[in-house]
Amino acid sequence: TNPARILEKTFPITRADKDLLSKQEYDVQAWCMLLNDKVPFRMQWPQYADLQVNGVPVRAINRPGSQLLGANGRDDGPIITPWTKDGINKIVLTGCDARIFCLGVRIVKRRSVQQVLNLIPKESEGEHFEDALTRVCRCVGGGNAADNADSDSDLEVVADSIGVNLRCPMSGSRIKVAGRFKPCVHMGCFDLDVFVELNQRSRK
Repeated sequence: TNPARILEKTFPITRADKDLLSKQEYDVQAWCMLLNDKVPFRMQWPQYADLQVNGVPVRAINRPGSQLLGANGRDDGPIITPWTKDGINKIVLTGCDARIFCLGVRIVKRRSVQQVLNLIPKESEGEHFEDALTRVCRCVGGGNAADNADSDSDLEVVADSIGVNLRCPMSGSRIKVAGRFKPCVHMGCFDLDVFVELNQRSRK
């Protein structure tokens, strides 16, 4: 059993912050991350996390306190705007976890689905044709498109094929706008609009 650990910190809300928070799209969010987490950039709260802002309990996690996050798990950052005030605010985090975490408070701005889609590079800014051809050749086992024509590879006939699913793996519907992350070397895609909307709902 891990001993209980308590962290108490203060953070200011200035008049300029308050003016910003009066706009509907801005909020104050508490966030927590595990140091050296194998899954980068995700929020994760300690086991049995208990969060208070200015003495008011705030729910930090939506999972049992004893449950650890798996590789596909994500915690959320609770919105604490209603419990903040002008001047100095106090935040207290209690947990029973021997691991080391980072706790922070920030002002966040919500973006609409369309605003997120506008941040995604356009087709003209995406993968160059030569890079795409090389990746496809590698996927189907036909070698690299940049192979030397004088090598022994031109003496062999490679007959192979690979199926590409036109259904989005998340929605099961036919893909309308195909999306794929730049580092991916496979040919599989997902529906871009579905991916963005699902992440908006899950807040991952």
